[in-house]
Amino acid sequence: MAALEGIKVLDLTRLLPGPLASMYLADYGADIIKIEDPFLGDYARDLEPKIGGIGSLYQLVNRGKKSMTLNLQTEEGKGIFRQLVAQADVVLEGFRPGVMTRLGLDYDTLSAWNPRIIYCSISGYGQDGPYAKKAGHDLNFIGFTGLLFDLLQGSKGTPLLPPIQTADIGGGTFHAVMGILQALIGREKKGKGEFIDVSMTDGVFRFMLLPFGYHLAAQSNQEQGGFNPITGSLACYFVYQSKDQRWFALGSLEEKFFSRFCEVAGLTHLIENQWALHKQDELKNEIQAFFSSRTEEEISALFSQEDV
Repeated sequence: MAALEGIKVLDLTRLLPGPLASMYLADYGADIIKIEDPFLGDYARDLEPKIGGIGSLYQLVNRGKKSMTLNLQTEEGKGIFRQLVAQADVVLEGFRPGVMTRLGLDYDTLSAWNPRIIYCSISGYGQDGPYAKKAGHDLNFIGFTGLLFDLLQGSKGTPLLPPIQTADIGGGTFHAVMGILQALIGREKKGKGEFIDVSMTDGVFRFMLLPFGYHLAAQSNQEQGGFNPITGSLACYFVYQSKDQRWFALGSLEEKFFSRFCEVAGLTHLIENQWALHKQDELKNEIQAFFSSRTEEEISALFSQEDV
């Protein structure tokens, strides 16, 4: 028996963060009813690339769900939704703050219909505060948290945008799933549901603990800026290209791993300067020379039995 078998979720969300969250819940056994606007539906349906005329993203994150259309701007639609809420455990929505209140479908209203309902709202900046009703995408959210700045710093000024939606998934999806699971456990103790306010921007801050730590340490030591070892500043945590243009990721922050790498590569003279910031360009050049002189097959064979 799946952990969430018997749990019914009404999913009003679109695109990625919410639908992926309800997909996780479906994987855990929950019964998901995806509710779409009869006119626009989920925008992901029309996003390229498409498979069989339907957006591939839509198909990836909406498997294992039931689906229906419902016009929540009409009294008839609201009436039907009220009947669904009466039998549901969770409502998941991702509209801009204030929309559900204008529709008369906010948490206070729904909890009056069903006191056990768990109501999760996913938004860019949370339900209140100066940015609450501002538009935004993943790029904006990671910009506000400093993650984008750290990426720019690590690339020495060349804008490098992440190829994944860190805020959407890490800040939105995962926090929504965790919040809902926590609320389901809490309901068994308290006998009633609760409101979950998921801010994707707030969620990204948890990913910034390492750079925040370095930043605070730099401030306390009256240094300029903060050092982050995982943004490309260190030779021991960098990518290198082989003779046949294949890429290798060297992730050897720990001394024992970097020492062993250097021993196998014949670069033992680099070990003592692993953390010497003024020596990193020199180290990178020497390590790149090692990789450039060998093919992918040769390098893989050399390290196949090594704990590096």
